[in-house]
Amino acid sequence: MSSWRLPVAAAAFALGLLAAPAAPGRPWVWLVLAGCAAAAGTALAPGRRRAADPLAWLAPAEPAAVATLEPAALQRSEPPGWAWIGLLSASLVLSGVGWGGLHRARTAGALLHRLAPARVELEGSLRTDPRARDRGWSAILDVRQVRAGGRAWSVRETVWVSAYGEASRAVRGDRLRVSGSLRIPEDAGFAESLLRRGIAAQVSASEVERLGPSDLPWVRAAQAVRAAVGRRIRALFPPREAGLLLGLALGDDSGLDEAMARHFRATGLGHLLVVSGGNVAMVLAPVLALALALRLGRWARFALGLGTVAFFVVLTGAEPSVMRAGVMAGLALTGGLLGRPRSAASVLAGAVLGLLVLDPALVWSVGFQLSVGATASMIAMASPIAERLRFLPRPVALAAAATLAAQIGVTPLLLSVFHEVPLVTIAANVLA
Repeated sequence: MSSWRLPVAAAAFALGLLAAPAAPGRPWVWLVLAGCAAAAGTALAPGRRRAADPLAWLAPAEPAAVATLEPAALQRSEPPGWAWIGLLSASLVLSGVGWGGLHRARTAGALLHRLAPARVELEGSLRTDPRARDRGWSAILDVRQVRAGGRAWSVRETVWVSAYGEASRAVRGDRLRVSGSLRIPEDAGFAESLLRRGIAAQVSASEVERLGPSDLPWVRAAQAVRAAVGRRIRALFPPREAGLLLGLALGDDSGLDEAMARHFRATGLGHLLVVSGGNVAMVLAPVLALALALRLGRWARFALGLGTVAFFVVLTGAEPSVMRAGVMAGLALTGGLLGRPRSAASVLAGAVLGLLVLDPALVWSVGFQLSVGATASMIAMASPIAERLRFLPRPVALAAAATLAAQIGVTPLLLSVFHEVPLVTIAANVLA
């Protein structure tokens, strides 16, 4: 059972984050309640035997008297086996509610949220590539400087930028100066979606100026690699195939052919159009194989592997599924370095819990939910399913089991969000 404590903890914390928008009261109240539940659960945990008389600890006990206690009497003093687990799980749910509430309150109290509506000039870096929309484009901007009404502020906040006309040629990581109208969206659903994602407000841009590449050297390096690889792919392949490869390799879906994208999604292969968690393994495996071939030491292999994963996450724009896989890879590498490997379930749970603590908005990301659901389902069910498919050749059985397990994990989410699941998904993914 101990191997599932961390998965239960991650699930409980995520449940609390999802419940946070509907929770009444102030976030700190929920955190205090979480602390009380955690203290009670810790006190009831196994190994903390309690005397029948709550005041017995005030007087020293004779060793002989203790020796005469029957084992049954000691066992009767133990709390119920599941009581402490329930209390600790409840403390994690309450912690999620409080932590999610703090994240929400911080976004609602952000300067940009309070300034709206206003005419502003913003400086910051693009978190996402500009994406073409109806008669315009949109992107997410991490703001560092705000000017409005003759005043200026330094902030660390995020806005949704939208504009009419041709999409900006800037790419994620670039620094921009944006002038426009700051407002809270009139659409209540969209406004709530932005709030959950930690986005303070929306800017309808009238002027957009690219100031240059990122200030961060590792982001600039990723931008240079991305540009070089993109140019090479476009030179070698026709536009349709180049757009597909750019999405798969770099997470750049700006060149995807719409008709091709519809065909892929209709057969349940939409995940092949963009970079995903599986790409982390495809990049890391040959790097570690090369490190072994060069007979590098443990620390060198660890540093090389961790650096490769971190750079790939930056290169692909820190997509939720890639971050999940990247943190899992980092935890697995750390466990190997320390000689303390952990089960796949514990590594997944540790990655999920850590990411949700750092960025509670991830709990609302459909991409993150699908990635975690598919991975958890494969960990739990792929091996049992493969055993039942022993009549098939081993490679086919493993591929079919992994695909079927992943599909079981994501089907509830697909039905909830997209209201459909293609019938040919399993066969198409096995063949792919």
